[in-house]
Amino acid sequence: MGKPKKEVKKRTRSFDPEEAKKEGCFVFLTEVGFDTNYFNLVAYKNLIEFLDRFSKQYQGMLGILLDGVFTSLHRPEYLNDVLTYWLKTEVECKRESKKIPNSEQYRMMFGKQLEILSLRLQELKIKLPNAKIFLNIFTDDLQFSLSQLLNEQLLFKQEELGSIINELKATKEKTKGKCRTIEASMPKAKKAQIAKLQTRLERKQTEIKKINDEIVKLGSDAIYFREKKVRPMSQYVTSELVRKIHGMFKIECDKYGVELITEDSLIQCGNIVIDYSHSRYPTWTPQKNVHKRLQAMVHGTMGEYFKVTSAFFGAESKNNRVDAIVESGHHGVGWKSLQKISRNGEEINFFNNDKCDPDTKTEYIVLLSALPFEDQEKIARYLSGKEPVRMSGGKPVGTRKNAAIDRLKNGGASGITFLAKDKNGLVSTRWIQYESFRDGYVSSVFTQDDDIQKPIPAILVTSDPHLGSKQDNITALNGVIKLFERGLNAETDIHIVGQKFKIFGDIQAGDIPESGPAKWGHCYESNRPRLNIEKHVMGILSKLDINSEDEVGDKKKKAVEVVKELSDLAMQGSNVSMSVLLGWAADYSMEFIRRSLVNSCLQHVHVSVPGNHADDVLHRNGGREQDILAGMLNALGIPYTISGSGNLFTKTSRVVLGGFSIARVVFVADYGKDTDGSAIFGPIKLFVQHDPKGSGSSGIVGAGKNSGADVAIGGHTHENYICIYKTGHNTFSVAFRASCIQGVDPTQMYYASALPRTAAAHIISMPMGGDFSEVSLPIEYLQDIGNEIIAKDVVEMLKKLMK
Repeated sequence: MGKPKKEVKKRTRSFDPEEAKKEGCFVFLTEVGFDTNYFNLVAYKNLIEFLDRFSKQYQGMLGILLDGVFTSLHRPEYLNDVLTYWLKTEVECKRESKKIPNSEQYRMMFGKQLEILSLRLQELKIKLPNAKIFLNIFTDDLQFSLSQLLNEQLLFKQEELGSIINELKATKEKTKGKCRTIEASMPKAKKAQIAKLQTRLERKQTEIKKINDEIVKLGSDAIYFREKKVRPMSQYVTSELVRKIHGMFKIECDKYGVELITEDSLIQCGNIVIDYSHSRYPTWTPQKNVHKRLQAMVHGTMGEYFKVTSAFFGAESKNNRVDAIVESGHHGVGWKSLQKISRNGEEINFFNNDKCDPDTKTEYIVLLSALPFEDQEKIARYLSGKEPVRMSGGKPVGTRKNAAIDRLKNGGASGITFLAKDKNGLVSTRWIQYESFRDGYVSSVFTQDDDIQKPIPAILVTSDPHLGSKQDNITALNGVIKLFERGLNAETDIHIVGQKFKIFGDIQAGDIPESGPAKWGHCYESNRPRLNIEKHVMGILSKLDINSEDEVGDKKKKAVEVVKELSDLAMQGSNVSMSVLLGWAADYSMEFIRRSLVNSCLQHVHVSVPGNHADDVLHRNGGREQDILAGMLNALGIPYTISGSGNLFTKTSRVVLGGFSIARVVFVADYGKDTDGSAIFGPIKLFVQHDPKGSGSSGIVGAGKNSGADVAIGGHTHENYICIYKTGHNTFSVAFRASCIQGVDPTQMYYASALPRTAAAHIISMPMGGDFSEVSLPIEYLQDIGNEIIAKDVVEMLKKLMK
């Protein structure tokens, strides 16, 4: 009895705290299809050249995750000319058919696929010697290929055993013939020879018996290779093949220091840990709404999820959280979301109302669906009749389809996706369209400055602060303003995919002021009793004894508490006057405009649209959210454009105010120019709309498509996502939904089936269409900056009081 084969030894993945001291960045090179007819070698080499330059300047650890590197063997329509015979002559095909038996065709092809993969892995290692390279083979194509290899192995074994049996039968017949010859000669033989002939005859008969026994045994063995899947030997043969194939990949990976992935896994690169899968759907069919499954995964299930994943980090590790749940480019859907996992008790019970520094501590995770890196223009040839031979004169229907065709049919985009984490724990992404690497195309990645240590131009994007509501977050808003100020001077330590940035302006996507009780009749007052207000204030001030012998540090702590409590007191209750709310909104916008006018040469330093809250109250009487802001701009002599006024964009206009009637929208055709008309970035086509109508992301995507925008930005829903949508073969535009900067409100709680809404601000960069980067800053991070300002101001105040 043979011994069972051992499993291919896998590397036990665990969190490396030493590696985590470096910033980490993943590049997802998925559905690259090295062995396909539509693989574009020029585009691939351009990409590797770009990654080479990036890696030489990136200060952290770069991880390359390869996925979808080979194609199913039973789809010869899409395989390259090394693996197929579409262009061969009849003579060549006949010669190849004789050389390669039918039962060995797939094994030969798989061997060539491994040779192609080995070459590409070698190129990557030579070009990117310091990169951490991963190869995922838990894919649909390998599973389909394994099925074909298994069937071929069974066929091969049957043919092999059949051939041996036939040879034995021929030998048996020859031996029988010899026996008959001996028997025929015996009557004529002399008496002395008969004994010898009898011995020879017995020997031949023994040989025939042994041959018969061997034929019976081999016949029994052959049955094993025709058995049902439930039979023992069928399962043994299958498991043996899987182990063998995994081992062959392991050999190739070990040659070049590549880590092999054979199942859905947690993967670390520097300080970032991801949960990676080729596809989490029950089937391998590409899905249009993959992001919905990712969102459903985190809704109320993350407590159990983190228990399961904690083994990766170890009992002693302080880090026990996955940074991102990632899906490969299998679906063709480019999607990213910063998702708040749950609400805390303070938020649910509205104890955060009327607090300048509410408790927003909760957990976040990034949900990501990467882009496939494939040439859609070449793939489209199969649908347009330009590959008639491979498609038997038709289109790729039924068994002639593969996932690349489904992605194209579903309107998927193509390109490369980066996911990085900086030392602040902030996760950023970058998306570059395939066309930027394609042959004959002069791309942004080669014409832009290659020095990633040089700050890139960036824009602050915010939405829905709802000033005047019981949930507005004053500390976070102060943090946003301070962050903006630092960004204008390129003084932040935040990185967007390893790059520093300099802010040139801001975009506000609406609902800056609340509408007050005129709109939201279910608000409640919670003012302190008027007769007790003076005593309450005195009680707060009694905490601050400036004549005590305490150090400044102790006084600072007490003083900060006093400042916050007095601020909370001032915030109590709802404001009824819309003019006051609009004044607050104008003051808030001017915080950004004033700073930009001094520090930025961007033509349109501020772009904003009104929101539905104030607008729904005002527009019936001809008012609009920006009326007081427009008055301030007029008084200060700051040139601006406002939608619906007939005042077209001019070279002197520095502020753009959008929105007209119920269309809370603005479009800037040349966003990115400076005051002299030169391009700081782009210029790009910018579209901003507070609440584009449509289910899910269809509203903002449709708005972007209708306007031909490079990036379409919306607010209103208090959630964050990036949706990469196709605009042509190998090109895309970006739909970006900005989070709110306020606490949990009654409306969010009212929609109980919805995921928790995410509060955050955003920094985006788009050097040109088809190249988009962003980082989202959770409200906790903004509050930390705001509290830093309060603490600093309190110290200065105490120093003055103690003189």
